[in-house]
Amino acid sequence: MSQEYKELEVNKFFRALVKLEGSDLHLKVGKPPCVRVRNELKPLNHPVIERREMAEYLVPMMNERNRRIFDDEGGADFSHTCEVDGVRWRFRVNLLQQNACMGLVARRIGNKIPDFKGLYLPSAIEQLCFYDQGMVLLRASRAREKARRSRRCSITSITASGCIS
Repeated sequence: MSQEYKELEVNKFFRALVKLEGSDLHLKVGKPPCVRVRNELKPLNHPVIERREMAEYLVPMMNERNRRIFDDEGGADFSHTCEVDGVRWRFRVNLLQQNACMGLVARRIGNKIPDFKGLYLPSAIEQLCFYDQGMVLLRASRAREKARRSRRCSITSITASGCIS
């Protein structure tokens, strides 16, 4: 059986996230588990999580590779799956180390891929999907460009008229 399909105790929090139709799960030592529902963090009906309890929840989620990365870098990013009412859900997970304590932030990945209308983008963007050659570059508005100039960052913008080989 693969690591990600084992039944883990931490899955009870992932199930609560799905059932509450939340987007994110936050686990932090000294706080109760929280889920983000419609941009608001809501604590679950669970006592605060102690340091040892957090390790018991999170360490079993990692395979050897992710454990090595976590130990070397103080954090690890990976995917996790959990079955809820017969449906397998996927999550992007970030395990982190903060003030010598483990923590978790996870994002639920939707099971349905929306059609173009479900993305609520302008119809002109849809036409870009039908080009079979070249590169399409979308860039920020002038207001964002001015805001970027006020902070240090490295952005390369390419403007082309014609073909790029």
